Amino acid sequence: MILISLNVPRAYLQMIENLVRADRFPNRSEAIRVAIRDLIKEEFKRAKHEMNGKDFEAMNNVRYQDDSGEWRTFRVIKVLG
Repeated sequence: MILISLNVPRAYLQMIENLVRADRFPNRSEAIRVAIRDLIKEEFKRAKHEMNGKDFEAMNNVRYQDDSGEWRTFRVIKVLG
C-alpha cells in the first residue's frame, strides 16, 4: 500500500473515530480504505451504464507498478466486485 495524506473536515474525522470506537472498523485507515473502495465501485458501475462499451473498458483497466517494480493491470469492477 501507498501512504497518502489528506485533509478532511474535523466532523468527518470525529465520525470515523466514532465508527472505530463502535468496532465497525479496526482503525481509521481501514474505514477510509472501505469508503474509497465503495466510492470507486459505485462510480464505475454508474459509468458503465452511461458509457459505451469501448470507452468503459479503457477506463476499467488500471495499470500500476507494484512494490517490486513490475507493471500490473487489473480490472476495477472485477477486483471490487
